[in-house]
Amino acid sequence: MMFARPTTMLWRPTSWSLRLSPLSGVTRRSFTTAGAPPPQLKGWRKYAAQFKDKPATFLILHEVTAIAPIGVFYYGIQWTGIAIPFPESLLEESNAKIQRVIKYYGWDIQPDSRVFVNLVASYAIVKMLMPVRIAASVAMTPAFARVIDRVSAPIQFWKKG
Repeated sequence: MMFARPTTMLWRPTSWSLRLSPLSGVTRRSFTTAGAPPPQLKGWRKYAAQFKDKPATFLILHEVTAIAPIGVFYYGIQWTGIAIPFPESLLEESNAKIQRVIKYYGWDIQPDSRVFVNLVASYAIVKMLMPVRIAASVAMTPAFARVIDRVSAPIQFWKKG
């Protein structure tokens, strides 16, 4: 019995053979393929596939782009002397609550200091930049993974030997 050949084939059989089915005794055809081509990914999936096998690299980059800018923005605000608009009553109340932590760690911070306001402002700026951070992490992941592979290859070789 002949079957109609489909008009669009995603794979091509590379070899054909006949074999007997152990259960029915019927001869049937089996074939091997050279492998189906990978499906074409669209949208965000094509970018996600680039770091599917290297999620740790993405996570490291994402956290570095979160932690490092907080200090940069904090010192930038301190250096420029930008006064973040913040209600003074709320500032006094917050500083009063944080005094226990200040005493525990032995920090020397004045009660009317704007240190915590600047820290909160820095944190808010970093959170606002999250889409930019994620895009940068996605873009840098393949290159960073190659660097990590180059650095870790000699270590892994030394560890095996």
